[in-house]
Amino acid sequence: MRAISLRNLIVAGCALCIVGAGLPTRAQAVTTRGRPVQLADSGTTACAAEAEIIARILCYGHLAKERNDLAVCDAAEQPGVRFQCYHIFAQESGDLAVCNDIPDQGLRDGCASDIAAARGDPAICETIVTPGLRDSCYFKLAKQSGDKSLCLRIADSGLKSGCSGEPVMVE
Repeated sequence: MRAISLRNLIVAGCALCIVGAGLPTRAQAVTTRGRPVQLADSGTTACAAEAEIIARILCYGHLAKERNDLAVCDAAEQPGVRFQCYHIFAQESGDLAVCNDIPDQGLRDGCASDIAAARGDPAICETIVTPGLRDSCYFKLAKQSGDKSLCLRIADSGLKSGCSGEPVMVE
């Protein structure tokens, strides 16, 4: 099992972990998956009992991966915890389709960026809507692969310069 870094969990900030206004409720998430989910068992109950939100996210994420069952994430009460769990599950399984189940664009794009890095696939970066995250995706892949041509796809001039090693002219 790969370690999930705290940085990867907080791609778009963790405010969503606590509030999540306008996001589907737990019951709606279970219904949209089209199958019944046992919302509480010893594993998910233990995860729900975690006092720290990051520990709760990691608990659900690793339990979902261990069971190879994304439905474990649906047991999370808070939408942000649920969707960070999806991110962990997607990253550890390499399943980009799971990222598409995350309704928050920033979290969805962060998830896709991590899958692109894990697969070494710049085509996934092209699907990222959030400009800074798209640029970051290309930057990670360029550094990982040594392919400087990926730097040309970065829109931000400072990040592009850092990627390619070319100086930036400031007027």
